[in-house]
Amino acid sequence: PYTVTEIETYAKPSAWYILVIGLAIPGLFFFLIGFYSLIRLLISISRRKVFIPANVLRLRWFAYTSASLKILTAIGEWLTGSAAMNQISIPGYKIISYVGYSPDWVAIILPILFAEIFAIGVKMKEEQDLTI
Repeated sequence: PYTVTEIETYAKPSAWYILVIGLAIPGLFFFLIGFYSLIRLLISISRRKVFIPANVLRLRWFAYTSASLKILTAIGEWLTGSAAMNQISIPGYKIISYVGYSPDWVAIILPILFAEIFAIGVKMKEEQDLTI
């Protein structure tokens, strides 16, 4: 028995892949807005304006746009791998599986978690400021 560890091929993109790429292009634009928001957040923090509602919005823009772009990239890679697996046929051999791109889920969830914790912190600060 023989084992092949890698096969290179051209995979014809499916309609789903084209749809994901169509969503990723505007998603890239929104990610640039999110990255700009991160820069604005850092500037605001350097000016000692940390717990303000504008920073919550900035942090959320960055967290959610970067997470959505990573998820769209993972879906695109999975669709490409799936299309390649469907198109590869070697007589006498069984193709077992495709190990595709797997996003770092911690890198996706952690910024969203921090953004929401920061939002709660801003709410708590506003409530404390209104307390006599």
